[in-house]
Amino acid sequence: MKILHLVTVALITLGSNPLWAACSKPEAPAIPDGAKAEKSEFLAGYQQVKDYLKEADGYLKCLEGEEKAELKADKSTEETRAARLNLYNETVDEMQKTGADLNAEVGKFKARTDP
Repeated sequence: MKILHLVTVALITLGSNPLWAACSKPEAPAIPDGAKAEKSEFLAGYQQVKDYLKEADGYLKCLEGEEKAELKADKSTEETRAARLNLYNETVDEMQKTGADLNAEVGKFKARTDP
């Protein structure tokens, strides 16, 4: 019973933290293999990456909005600012890596399919 109580308290605590509640980080899609993918498969994967980058940009804006709201309400702490900055930077790094990986596969795809 004590374990259930501790789990419930932990979930309530995490759930009540605005850092975790409002913003949902998208998952990066698989990058299509430019050396092997058919055109339709490659274009579908390309679109998934574009959609991911748009969603990830929305996630970054959400994090920025949370920061502004917490500062305005005087509820921002050094700990939440550091955690949010870490999430922000990790997402930017992931977006850049995803874009670079896609560009490399576009080069392979074009080399294979362009006459």
